Amino acid sequence: MPSWFERSNTLKRIRDFFGTKGITAYLVGGYLRDRLLERESHDLDVAVAQEAIPLARELADILGGAFFALDPERDVGRIVLAAQGSKYLIDISRLRGKIEEDLARRDFTIDALAQNLAEPDSPLIDPHGGQKDLGAGLVRIISPQAFAEDPLRLLRAVRIAALLSFKIEPETRERIVASSHLITSVAVERVRDELAHLLLLPYSAPHLRLLHRTGVLSAALPDMLPALDLIGHSLGTLEALEIALTQEESPWPEVAEYLNQEIAGGRPRSIILKTVALLHHAAQDYSEHPPEGASEVKVLQEALTHLAFSSVEVRAGTKILRSLPAAWEIFVEENPRPLTLYRFFRDQEPMGQESILLALADQAASVLPGKLRDQGWLELRKKAGALLEIVYSQPHIVSPTPLLNGHELIQALKLSPGPEIGQLLEKIREAQVEGKVQDKAQALELARSLTRG
Repeated sequence: MPSWFERSNTLKRIRDFFGTKGITAYLVGGYLRDRLLERESHDLDVAVAQEAIPLARELADILGGAFFALDPERDVGRIVLAAQGSKYLIDISRLRGKIEEDLARRDFTIDALAQNLAEPDSPLIDPHGGQKDLGAGLVRIISPQAFAEDPLRLLRAVRIAALLSFKIEPETRERIVASSHLITSVAVERVRDELAHLLLLPYSAPHLRLLHRTGVLSAALPDMLPALDLIGHSLGTLEALEIALTQEESPWPEVAEYLNQEIAGGRPRSIILKTVALLHHAAQDYSEHPPEGASEVKVLQEALTHLAFSSVEVRAGTKILRSLPAAWEIFVEENPRPLTLYRFFRDQEPMGQESILLALADQAASVLPGKLRDQGWLELRKKAGALLEIVYSQPHIVSPTPLLNGHELIQALKLSPGPEIGQLLEKIREAQVEGKVQDKAQALELARSLTRG
């Protein structure tokens, strides 16, 4: 029995479930590919020659996982399972014909692999030379009709090549160019998700450049990308952003951890930031007389909405871009005062870090195109790092602990509730940042002087 099979208690339980029922089940696709490449994988695809969704529901109960019908039309059920300290996604689908016929309908040779779960020691079923292409590091479509059958594969080919550091086989690349227009027929949610998977990679910019050269990117994002003479800047901005985020010295690890936090839809904050970097010049794709209201923020908002990002993500993305001018100002200011820093992070809340990162990347792409390793880049990155460091090392500037609340202020000074209370509290916070007040008594005295004035 292969060692990877023996180590996976979850996989053995799945095998036993189908074996007890006398059902022939095949492990197929990406899990096998990743195991052959010695990559960790927790996404399992199992194909069976009978109705799949009821089996998935029953197996979910046995494994203690959550079940939902992933694709009722194609009879695919999904199990989400926490086991052995990991999260597993287990998809159970119905075979389309015999196993060889099912594999022939898949996208790429390296994913057209199967293993009979009841015979884990038997050779892999590999009718299209997937193991050979794995060894050669190639992404190759199985049939000339692969992209017409599911045009999302146009994006997925590039994403898999990026994920595995593979090359796209020359004929497959030619077919991507010829078929690029087909991506317009794909549901926008699927396009968004595939792009998000690509943007999750540490270095997505080179692969988005490839998508641009093949015509897929502009077809997938109609009317969203900047003019051709500006797309290089947008991709350069994304590249600079990704290079900055891979630095190891403080505060970049903390920033990377922050950007990895989920914001909505299972997507981390980094996805919306990278999407803004890619689309932030979209409104400049106009002649000398742009349409009424065609500001960059408005166009970005429309683009994110069109891509079916959540309302939370749309607000976050537009906030990042709206904050960019303020970030530019603080970015170029020499030794900004604590009060200036406080006001910046207060006004840009909760996207202050993202706006600084976008300002860094935007400036680098503007003044240092293709020079993201020289001294000028190091100085820009150092400046951005100093601003971001404040968030983590000087919280008393970014978000000072309140010395008193509105209720205390009303009681102590015999004031009436109203907007003036919030204004007084804000003046106290600003004085606190400047070191003019340090405790509740001093805060109350400042409030008294302000109300007397």
